[in-house]
Order: sequence, then C-alpha cells, then structure tokens
Amino acid sequence: MTRYDNTNAIELTEVDMIVVGGGTSGCIIAGRIAKAQPDISIFVIEGGLDNRHDPTISKPILCSTHIKGESNFMSIYQAQRLPDTVNRDCFIKTAAVLGGGSSVNFCIYTRPSAADFDSFNADGWAFKDILPFMRKFETFHGYGNSRVHGYDGPVHISDGGFCVPRVESMIFESAARSGYDYIEDAQDPTELPSIGVAKWRRYASTDGVRQDTAHTYLHPLLDDNQHPNLHLALNTKVSRVIFDKYNCVIGVECYSDREILKVIATKRVILAAGTFGTPQILERSGIGSSRLLKSLAIPLVSELSQVGENYQDHPLISAAYKTSLKPGETLDGVLGSGKTLAHAIQTGDPILGWNGVDICFKLRPTEMEIANFSLAMQAAWEKDFQHVPDRPVIYLAVVSGFIGDRKAVPAGQYVCITSWLAHPYSRGKIHIASSHANDPPIFHSGFLSDPDNLDLEMLVWAYRKGHEIMRSFSFYDGEADVDGAAGLGHPDGIFLENGKLRADNGPIQDFVRRTVTSALHPLGTCRIGSGDLGVVNERLAVHAVGGLRCADLSICPNNLGTNTASVAMTVGEKAAAMILEDLIVPC
Repeated sequence: MTRYDNTNAIELTEVDMIVVGGGTSGCIIAGRIAKAQPDISIFVIEGGLDNRHDPTISKPILCSTHIKGESNFMSIYQAQRLPDTVNRDCFIKTAAVLGGGSSVNFCIYTRPSAADFDSFNADGWAFKDILPFMRKFETFHGYGNSRVHGYDGPVHISDGGFCVPRVESMIFESAARSGYDYIEDAQDPTELPSIGVAKWRRYASTDGVRQDTAHTYLHPLLDDNQHPNLHLALNTKVSRVIFDKYNCVIGVECYSDREILKVIATKRVILAAGTFGTPQILERSGIGSSRLLKSLAIPLVSELSQVGENYQDHPLISAAYKTSLKPGETLDGVLGSGKTLAHAIQTGDPILGWNGVDICFKLRPTEMEIANFSLAMQAAWEKDFQHVPDRPVIYLAVVSGFIGDRKAVPAGQYVCITSWLAHPYSRGKIHIASSHANDPPIFHSGFLSDPDNLDLEMLVWAYRKGHEIMRSFSFYDGEADVDGAAGLGHPDGIFLENGKLRADNGPIQDFVRRTVTSALHPLGTCRIGSGDLGVVNERLAVHAVGGLRCADLSICPNNLGTNTASVAMTVGEKAAAMILEDLIVPC
C-alpha cells in the first residue's frame, strides 16, 4: 500500500487497474475488488483531499460547512447565465475529497422507487436486478421490510443516536390532521402508499459517525497491512486516458502540483470522476462529438455525441420560517454559537450525529389540483405520473434550523422548508472548452429551461404546499425576515394580511426564478444507451473502445426521485461485481 499526497512523488508506472476518482462509487469499486482479489494491483487517483478522520466530515452536524460555506473539500462549477433564471450567476458545488459526495452531503438516506430503475430500460438494471446491490452496501438499523434492506454491509443506516421526539410528534400529528398518509418505511421501494410523510434515517452509525465510502470501504484496507497492492494518490487529476493502436485504453495521463506522468493499466481503467469529471476526461481523450473535438484540435477516437449531454439535477427551492421551538430542538442552538459548538465537541454531545433533517413529505398533486394545472402539465402528468403511483413529484424536507448564512437572520430557532423536483423535465450539458485540463468547462445547468415551463409550474406548486404544511405546525411563528442575498426568503407581495398566500402565482414564479438552485444531485452525462442514444452499454463499457468503463452517477439515463448517494453506492457495488466477473477477459 502506498499513499501519494503531493509530499511524495508517484513512483508507480504500471498497475493492473486504475480507478479514476475516489468518490462515492470509486471507493466502493476499489475496495470491493481489492478485498476479493488482493493480488490485483489497483491505483485509485483522486483529485481532491483526504477525508481521513476530519471532524467536519465525520460529524453530520457540520455538513453545512462544506455545502453552504467555503470549503477546500468542494469544487465549484459556474453555469452559463440563462434567461430562465433571470440571467443570474448560478454556482454548483461538487465534492473534491476522498469519498466524494458521501463525505460532504447531508447524510440523508433515501432510495428511488422501483419504477425509477425500471425506467432505465437496460438489461440488468431493472429494480429486481438492482435490489441485491442496494442491500449489499448497508447495515440497516430500524424498522423496515427485511426483504429489501441489508443487514451486514459496510455502511450503517440509523438515526445517528439523536432525534427530537417532541418535534417529530408535532409534525406527524399535524400531517395526520391534514390528511397525509404516514409511510412506515419510505425507503422500501415496494411499499404502497409511498406518498405521504415519513421519518428519514441517515448514513450514520448508531453513535453518530458519518458513513462515507472512504472510511467504510477504502481506509480499512489501506490500514490493515494486508493489501500491499492497493495504492492511492490524492491531489492528482487525470487529464486523459491513453490508447493503443487498436483503440484499447491502456492507461492514463495524470498530473499534480509536483509532476505530469503516465501510468499504464494492464487490465482496466474505470472512470468514476463523477457527472462533471467523467465526460470531460472522455472528451479530452477524443471520445465525444466530432464537431466539438475538431474545433478544439483533439483527434477523434470515438464519435459519441451524448458525452456531456443529458445533464440532470433536482432543482431546489428553500424558504425559512420562525418557530417557537427550544434551542435544543434545532441546529441553530448549536451552530448559531461557536461557544456552544465547541462545548458539544468537547463533551461528545450526541447532537453532533444529527443533520437536522428527520422528516420528509413525498408529494403528488390531488385530482383537484391537477385540474387547475396548465394543459401541458396535465398531459405530462397523464404520461409520466398517473399510472406510476410510487413516483413522487416533490420531495419536501423539514430542516430543523436555518441552513444559510446565520448573519442574515436575527438569533432564534428556525425551520427551513426545502423542496426539490423529483423528476424534472429540464436538461443541461457540460463540455470542455479546450484540451487543457485546468481550463473550466462550458456548463449549462438547464434549470427551468423545459419549453412548457413544467418545472417552474411544479416548483410554484411546491412552494404553496410547503407554506401550507409549515403553517399547519403548532410551532410555526411566521415567515423569517431574511436578507434577500441569503436566498431563503419569500416571494415579494405574496402574503395577505392573515398570512395566507394570494392566488396570483406571478410573485412565486419570480421567487423561483431568482432562487432556484441545485440539490447537488447531478447525473446523466454519460448515460447508458445503445447507438446514438448512449455513451456506455449495460455493463458500463464505453462504446467503440476497449478496456474502459464509466461507473458513477453520469451513467444514469433518467433522473431518480431520491437523494442520489444511494444510487452512487448501488452503481459502485454493481460495477465492482461486473468487473470481478470479467476481470480476466482481455481487451
């Protein structure tokens, strides 16, 4: 075992397998293969930093320091300005750390519906095929259907050792009065009804430690002195893959602050650099649209026009509310005071295992609401949702605390209602702007760009539902007065004197356009598909080249109604199993 981290030069020149990207999927792939075949030499190349025993990662309560604040563990992509989002700057963060998104996300454990995987329309990717891999990574603590959960995987799923029963009871009682079904296990993809209100668990051990895939799959093997053929480079980026004369990938070109070098892979190269990183590596390697590559003077290896296309995310809106909750019942009581946080860390307070997100509503409109939608939305509903009863339109999370810059609001205890579209219609794209790996790409988020304004219409509906739900809680104490720059305020001029909403959707539409952002669930830029419709086949092999696989969220052809960490882990488990099956097959 060797770690390279810019303090020592990379001495490897040839290995059996290279995993490009030590993110959520990449750590699983490397860990599974190294454990099953310890004689195989594996080189994991991660562009970001190490996450090893970092308290801002291991303690779920501190996740917002990365997602909302400045962090060395995040990269930022600036999207092109679009009229659909009032030509404002839109910045999307992605993980730049070992473990990828599993190291910096909100630790929220959710799963897609069975229909989501079935919609892949790819052999081996239907829900019945995927369920064993969904179970394989987890050790599930709590109530649930034992036929769909795992109980001996590396990643523990629990309540993290901390919750606030009084607040949960108030929310569930209010939801019951409002007619929302209680979902016993919202992460059972076979359960119906699957629409209503449910408790969310976390990627956290029962004593409150984050369960990222670096600490659960990779670090144990790097530390046990039994896997000398497993190697890791940090702060090292891959610019392109290297081909032989038969268009078979035989290695990578990578660089760090210290050096530029080539490393040969005698068996496989696996791209797990993520939805943003993987398509850029392909294009710099000569795999992509011939028109684009010609314009950048990059020799064409394989014409795959879908590389970098089909970018999808979950567009998200948030609004903050004042509450009558006690300081110990929201994140504000701890994160609002450095002294209180320091005391919690010093004493090992169980609240450190909390992410503030215990309850979620999975929502679909009623027949009466559908009748008031536009004709375009009604047609979309009939086509995509009406006959798929387990497919939510909106996820609405109740976040116990103010999730923005706390300087923007007076001291107090807040709740944010955060809503995101589970299956948006808008699509974006990401493409390289030059052959140089350090040059930023051209990125279009695509937010609200669908021609019929379906996403805008449903986010307006989501804001109304969120406001209605929040007002029903007994601890509701009014809308938060937020500095406009914080992005967690409310539409201008939308409230009547009694606090209810005006019928006019104009102010809410403007609010959505001004504040919509990413749920940080990007996927789809190297999708599974045949012919001109895909980049990889159902076994994740890149079309028309040998020895190269993509294995991260970029391979998803369609969006999935879930926080995507579970999908990335599932992809990692399935990819590892497929690679182990055919590891001896030559290029």
